[in-house]
Amino acid sequence: MLILDRCAILTVSGPVQSKHTEEIIMIYLIKGAVETLEYFSLRIADALRAAGENVILWDMKKPLDSRLRFERLNLGPSDVLITFNFIGLSGESQFSSDESSIWDIAGMHKICILVDHPLYYYARLTEYSSDLTLYLIDREHVDFVKRYYPKYTDIHFLPLAGNVPYDKAIPLKDRSYDLIFTGSYIGRPTLSRYEKALLPEVVTLYNDMIDALRNTPSLTLTSVMEDALDEVIPEASPLQKLACMYQMMYVDLSIRGLFRHEIVKKACESGKKTIIIGGGWEESDIAYMPNVTFLGLSDSATCLRYTMDSRLSLNMLPWFKDGAHDRMFTSMLAKTGLISDMSSYTTKVFPTGLVYEYTLENTDAITDLVTDALSDLDELEHRTHEAYEYAMNNHRWEHRAMKILERIKQWEKD
Repeated sequence: MLILDRCAILTVSGPVQSKHTEEIIMIYLIKGAVETLEYFSLRIADALRAAGENVILWDMKKPLDSRLRFERLNLGPSDVLITFNFIGLSGESQFSSDESSIWDIAGMHKICILVDHPLYYYARLTEYSSDLTLYLIDREHVDFVKRYYPKYTDIHFLPLAGNVPYDKAIPLKDRSYDLIFTGSYIGRPTLSRYEKALLPEVVTLYNDMIDALRNTPSLTLTSVMEDALDEVIPEASPLQKLACMYQMMYVDLSIRGLFRHEIVKKACESGKKTIIIGGGWEESDIAYMPNVTFLGLSDSATCLRYTMDSRLSLNMLPWFKDGAHDRMFTSMLAKTGLISDMSSYTTKVFPTGLVYEYTLENTDAITDLVTDALSDLDELEHRTHEAYEYAMNNHRWEHRAMKILERIKQWEKD
């Protein structure tokens, strides 16, 4: 098919930007799977288009239309797929053809951003692909992949980024809520159902690991899992360890749920007017606190809107010890005060004084931290303006998109 056909299709999704036709590169992103990841993908797409790149979105809710458009393009090794969490690379039928993916048949390079610990992607990572570039949101995750999947050589650290509000910030004094937390909760009832499928000795092993993390929160999930496996299966190979760690997601979910409940409860005990957006909280005792409003599961745009209408935003890093969470940057961009624990990465790159900091070793301090922050709105406003400028200059999805684009441009030179 002629390259001119590519140009014709591009006029539907956006004009071709003053490139010679023979140099046109197509960048695919995927929407229609996980709402949060779609939101991130759309922000990346917007940034790439603003930079003059040619971007097409595959809509998983319209697979036939998306497939037809794909097949009309003369795609090849110079074209790129950018996806999250192996969406589009996990054998989904709409992306498959004759036991191979459409991306592989076209010879396209694939970029995958993993927003969870790599242990969740054991099956996908084990199926090695030489033309796959990985971006991970925590430097400890980068180290994990390099040690356990040495065949992958194009691995990079890429922290999450914030969602920029479209509306003007509401003055702090006029906001409806004192405090917001956006995130779901996995409590004991849910975890107990998972436990029933496990052998008693496995439950004991997992609980010992949870206790180790609870007693020493500075430990990484990887180190605790490795120590446990070295003790019970000292002869295990790296591949066997990987298979075992994949089965230990219960430990990750449990320790995060335990601390998330504790931190949110301590913040709510301040008595301040609080809104929580996310599922599962009906399983917790926080559901009965009179100062708390629950919105349930919602989308990214709604979370952003309510963050803009709150004076403080509470964050807990999902056991990221050398990375950041998008809640941090979204709060800054909403000019909302941020209360959070810190990682090695955030401690290094955040200017002093942007965050009302707490530690997992002393969650009791959170109640007073909320009260003290709200007692001085002038200081809170000063911090929010400083944090806004910092995030605008460093931590929007545009910044992450340009980092990825640098890598793509390097392939062109190679």
